[in-house]
Amino acid sequence: MIPMTNPFEAPAAAPADHAFTPLPNLTEEGNLWLGFALGFGIGLWGLLGALFIAKPRTKKGAGIGFLSRIGIALVVVGIMVVLD
Repeated sequence: MIPMTNPFEAPAAAPADHAFTPLPNLTEEGNLWLGFALGFGIGLWGLLGALFIAKPRTKKGAGIGFLSRIGIALVVVGIMVVLD
């Protein structure tokens, strides 16, 4: 049996081909937690060392660690100023 279609209906667009969608870059090299430890523990020296020597994911972790160290320091100093 042939399906009946309405001859007065607007034509439908062809379905989009979503069978192939490229994946994001999941093979980024480096260690995020090692970078975080460098940036947070050693501070600016760890961040600079990671920026010059490390792989991309380690550099990202060092930046996050350094910024979190600065943020925690600002919070602690702010609390000390308020309590003084």
